[in-house]
Amino acid sequence: MGCESQRAYIVDDDPLVRKALVGLFQIRGYETIDFDSGEDLLDQIDPLPDDVLITDFQMAGITGIEVIEELARRNVTLPTILYSGSAHIWDIKVRAGNLPCVILEKPCEFGGILAAIQEATGKVAEAKA
Repeated sequence: MGCESQRAYIVDDDPLVRKALVGLFQIRGYETIDFDSGEDLLDQIDPLPDDVLITDFQMAGITGIEVIEELARRNVTLPTILYSGSAHIWDIKVRAGNLPCVILEKPCEFGGILAAIQEATGKVAEAKA
């Protein structure tokens, strides 16, 4: 999993979390592009077919779900991980509905994130079929 041609878009308004995720994905061979807000991602994203998106749910400005919804409106479908430290993870799952994403609860181990990317990749493939 992960190769030099694969990019990971990482969106989190917490610089420490963002830096940690960037480092972990780079170790796995991903090119990383990180953003401190969903708005910045939406302004700059130029996805390739093998890219993945990892976004926090609760951020200043728009939420991770709103990012995913806007990408869907633009017909951009990427394997997406939405993670949250909220105690209301089930509410987030309900709100995410049928969005093509996998929801993880913080804290999560990197192995769990990689497994979630595989699951999200399957969801994207099913949605395109």
